[in-house]
Amino acid sequence: MLPQFISITNSKFQLPKQTFQLFKQFSSIPISGKSHPDFLPKIKSPDSPEAKKILARINKIIKQNPVVLFLKGTQKTPGHGYNRAFVQVLNLEKAKFLGIDVSEDSEALDGVRAITKIDEIPQLFIGGKFVGVGKDVLDKYRTGDLEDLLIESGAEFVD
Repeated sequence: MLPQFISITNSKFQLPKQTFQLFKQFSSIPISGKSHPDFLPKIKSPDSPEAKKILARINKIIKQNPVVLFLKGTQKTPGHGYNRAFVQVLNLEKAKFLGIDVSEDSEALDGVRAITKIDEIPQLFIGGKFVGVGKDVLDKYRTGDLEDLLIESGAEFVD
């Protein structure tokens, strides 16, 4: 069974009104719909030498490790939401996995997005194959398919 997550959005927890005014005052949501330059992909052309180098690095990581999770955060301190859920699920399965923190490695983020053509993070690879993102991976855990994929891939397990 998937662990339940605690929500802090109950009526007992309220931020002072001034906090919301501060967030509003310093908000930088673009009206044009364009992303901030820091969040734009570094891979401009998939045929560039730089892009080929990044893709080769990411493909090598995926092929050399039975289980690879591209996430925001680390295995010990995953980000919120699905990042945390994926780490918990892999830990519940007792699977050893390599976690790549895309918030610290923008090339890894660009590379994995270029490979899967999906912008969402976290992304899970097992046995060199893309397993999925978000709810799809959690559904595979609930049905037992994730365990089967881990076993078939030759993944290592913690005793």
